[in-house]
Amino acid sequence: MAIKKKCIKYKIPTPPHGYWAKKAAGHKIKIPKFSTDNYNPQIEIYPYIPDKIKEIIVTIKKTIKGKRIPDKLNKPIRFVRDTKKAYKKAYMFADPFLHVPPIQKVLDLKVSANSLSWALIVYDSILKALEKGEYQFYYSSEDRYGGRRFIASKLGVPINLYIYEIRKIKKTEKYSQKYEMTGLLALKISGKFYREAIIYEKKEHGFKNQLAKILNKIEYTVMSTIEDNRLRRMKLLQERKKERLKKIFLSRHKHLKFIKNEEKKRFCALMNDATMHNNCNIVRQYLEAMEYQWRKESCSFTKEQKNKLNPIFPTNFRVLSLN
Repeated sequence: MAIKKKCIKYKIPTPPHGYWAKKAAGHKIKIPKFSTDNYNPQIEIYPYIPDKIKEIIVTIKKTIKGKRIPDKLNKPIRFVRDTKKAYKKAYMFADPFLHVPPIQKVLDLKVSANSLSWALIVYDSILKALEKGEYQFYYSSEDRYGGRRFIASKLGVPINLYIYEIRKIKKTEKYSQKYEMTGLLALKISGKFYREAIIYEKKEHGFKNQLAKILNKIEYTVMSTIEDNRLRRMKLLQERKKERLKKIFLSRHKHLKFIKNEEKKRFCALMNDATMHNNCNIVRQYLEAMEYQWRKESCSFTKEQKNKLNPIFPTNFRVLSLN
């Protein structure tokens, strides 16, 4: 319906009622054309945004309006200060990146020594702006390597921020190559349900005027995660409803099957009784016919024959005339 309303607003023709049914049936249908050939409107459809999040976005925009990332640290936030202390004891492997022990609680960084100070300044500016937007900061529980990830959370939605330095491959010989550090940073914003956004620096200290863009990306990731969570919960409710209806259907089907079997048993018993009754009637009719025949023949007996049959016939035997 949202797309249809947008089409009506921008005068874009839509399929009429019964279009897809007629098309499936094989009828020829005229497709409506645009009023002008060069008509190309720019349409933007945004996800559902709760009113509370809209208010927070407005407050953040007011706080960061006209501001940019400073050139040096000024009263850094606690997490940035702890990370700076930890990186004083950093060490290096074969790559030029700085490494700290995974047990320490530090911000997610993967930069060289030359870009460390600028990465901390960017982190500090972002976290201070997020703190005004009612964000909460904490470290996640330990993973199997003993490391902890830095999490920025709002409305129960955890967001992970990760700053790394961009590097490019430089070929030295025919079959050998090495990585060369560019000095440019990239910020990766990741949330639940595979929601990710990456912002790159195109020039040195390119994040200086992109604070608003970074915060909008973070807010969009939060909103998208909330919407995905809502859709996921709706899907789970629908699946549970389907399972419940399926269980009810199966229980009813089982009950109906039991009733059907009971009725079948009763019907079979009734048919057996009817068959037995029919057989008894046949035997009864046969006996009646035999008795009738015997009575018919007994009428023609003489007195002497009746006396001979005295043990069989009683003394008061009287032959009935069969008319």
